[in-house]
Amino acid sequence: MLIFVSHSGNSALDVLLTEMVFTYIQKRLQLEPEELEKMIETLPGDSKLITMSTYDKVIAKGTEKGIEKGIEIKAHEFVINLIRSTDWENARIAKVAGVQVALVQEIREQLQREAE
Repeated sequence: MLIFVSHSGNSALDVLLTEMVFTYIQKRLQLEPEELEKMIETLPGDSKLITMSTYDKVIAKGTEKGIEKGIEIKAHEFVINLIRSTDWENARIAKVAGVQVALVQEIREQLQREAE
């Protein structure tokens, strides 16, 4: 599929179609990164270059999402620690932790339910 997709004559369309097909294959087959790399290596010329570029984008996007999720988890833990170790109001905790007041309120309520 990837070989035929990258030969429309329109390079922007080739990249877009390759990204769509690659993402579909990756999600549908749930291949390990090593398997994907082996598959890409078997492609000829342009198909290989376009698909490898797409693969790099997918990896970068996944890494970015992982970093964002890690930051979100750390902020959540920080809010919990501030709630447990201070008598600060939600607005002050939100400001110090760099989160929304609604999130602090939600975490505080969750902690109260767990304590009951």
